[in-house]
Amino acid sequence: MKPRLFISAVTREFASTRQRVAHILSRLGYEPVWEDIFGAEPGDLRPILRAKMEDCQGLIQFVGHGYGAEPPEPDAEFGRVSYIQFEFLHMRKLGRKTWLIFPGPGCTRDTAPEQLDLPRDPAHPDPAGYQAERRALQEAYRQRLCASEHLYHEPQNDDALELVIERLRDEFRELRGEFARWQQNVTAHLERIEEGQRLTRERIRAHLLETSEKKLAEDLAAADIAKGWEERERQREAARQAHAARLARIDDLARTFAEIEGRADASAVFRELTRILGEEGVDAALAYAERQRPGELENVRKLQAADRERYRARLRPFLQAAQLHAARGDVATARARFQEIYALEPDWPALLTAFGWFLYDQSVFQKQHGSLAQAFKDASQMLELAEKLPPTGRLPYEDARVLPAALEQMGDVLVLRGQPGDAEKALGHYERCHEVLERLFQANPDSAQAARDVMVSHFKLFHFHRQRGDEPAAMANLAKCFAILDSFARKGRPMDAQMRQLYEQLKPAFPNDPP
Repeated sequence: MKPRLFISAVTREFASTRQRVAHILSRLGYEPVWEDIFGAEPGDLRPILRAKMEDCQGLIQFVGHGYGAEPPEPDAEFGRVSYIQFEFLHMRKLGRKTWLIFPGPGCTRDTAPEQLDLPRDPAHPDPAGYQAERRALQEAYRQRLCASEHLYHEPQNDDALELVIERLRDEFRELRGEFARWQQNVTAHLERIEEGQRLTRERIRAHLLETSEKKLAEDLAAADIAKGWEERERQREAARQAHAARLARIDDLARTFAEIEGRADASAVFRELTRILGEEGVDAALAYAERQRPGELENVRKLQAADRERYRARLRPFLQAAQLHAARGDVATARARFQEIYALEPDWPALLTAFGWFLYDQSVFQKQHGSLAQAFKDASQMLELAEKLPPTGRLPYEDARVLPAALEQMGDVLVLRGQPGDAEKALGHYERCHEVLERLFQANPDSAQAARDVMVSHFKLFHFHRQRGDEPAAMANLAKCFAILDSFARKGRPMDAQMRQLYEQLKPAFPNDPP
């Protein structure tokens, strides 16, 4: 394994120089590392840079006049910096060796200075201002480095630059010595861990073997009191086979305990469990695990919930954007955005509700003006989403209405499609829709919307049964519909124009008190 040195430079300015220096470093016994950045890469490259620099023992930076690409947002620690500036500052934060080289005018540059830091968009309204802003940021960075106590080199041509790298070999040699000492320390540490794991593994294996043999003795004793010699032999053979199966797993189980216990991410509970298993045996370890289990599982549930809320908070603006696409009439984009979020968070109530109502609107539109097949597809997906929502009693009323709305829409589409068996399926959806609405009304007796929803459901069932020729069922639903309207009228509760009109139409049919 060779020591690794990170070469930091603006790619468009010093790609050739960086390559020459990489050859020199390879010849000197080092592994050169860098990241090509051209400014067109999507997303934030800082995580990639951190990962690469983490394994490097030092950094050589060529400080030119180009600012280069920058992260999409200012760095939380360093402020607004380019990726190249970030590389130097992050390596300093890690406490690693850094070397600064300010190439002079005679050094090779792959792009003329006046062509650096121009906007990639040819239609940019102010390319000169864009370039000037970045040049000022880079110049301020250069001035800060020169004013600092950090040593730097100023080669005036390529030969002088290569000579600087060659002359740094003594400093590199010191770095190699530090790297060798680090390797020795790591090797010694790993040897200690391996020896500790071996001892732990042997102790755990002994306890597991003891436990299995104890179980074998218990099983054989139970077999001895069985009735009939054939039954005794059968139980003895079963006991021996079970013991053999346990023995086959003991080595692997002991090994995994020892390996995980030695890892940095092993929990305190796991370390204590392993210690108890090695010192006191299986029964004590299991007793400890059972005592810790309720609290640890609750902690895991809380962590999962907290992580889930963090993920959803980051997705929420894009959920709102999907709804904006729908409001603007961009149905295809809205559908794609909803589906994208659904693939990431398929159990998020806010998404299920918003996506559900979107599909409801699309199914209604397709049923009336487009494709019945698409209307059925949208209604089916809406019902699939609605079924994933928490129980209606735990939801706000508007969210709880998604399920009955999906059931009603499925019924409407099936009635319109009219294939064999569709009427029976539609009735099943209508009846289930009505059951859900009744429960919501019982839970929200003062809600005018809940009462209205139940009334409309009765009226829909009235029409459905009448069209099928089931007059008793039709009139029973119509009577219940009128009963709700009459209750509103008697109590002086507000009714919208549609409810008032229906009430006046039904009064002659129910001159006496409704059932």
